[in-house]
Amino acid sequence: GNPRMRSAGRAVPGVELKIVGEDGSELPRGAVGELIVKSPSNMLGYWRQDEATRSALRDGWMHTGDAAAMDEDGYVYI
Repeated sequence: GNPRMRSAGRAVPGVELKIVGEDGSELPRGAVGELIVKSPSNMLGYWRQDEATRSALRDGWMHTGDAAAMDEDGYVYI
């Protein structure tokens, strides 16, 4: 079958996706790291949980905590 059927798909217009290492730098395609997301619809934060918000939202990027990889065409595998 098509290996892309196992992917979570690609970013839709207006949404940026990156796979980053522990230091926050973007990893090469195919490498496994943390999936982070930036979009106008990202949440503003957790209600009354400032520390959790600071951990999850950094420089406008939502840190999902999900291990993922991205292929050359932008398809994400979680």
